[in-house]
Amino acid sequence: MMQVKGENGITFELADEVATAMITAGILEEVTSDEDALPTEASPSSEDMPADEGDTAEETSKKSKK
Repeated sequence: MMQVKGENGITFELADEVATAMITAGILEEVTSDEDALPTEASPSSEDMPADEGDTAEETSKKSKK
């Protein structure tokens, strides 16, 4: 089993073959012991979330203007 992390910052275990394939495809990242020690608030993905929400609101306003 291998610890992996998704784009949303959630870490979980997958079978080695599955984890390796998904890491190679760029879907997941392998969790190293250094990353495990960091608090989740310091992760870059938590900083990216407000930007994503802004994009969604902007896309919604564009759709409503059509």
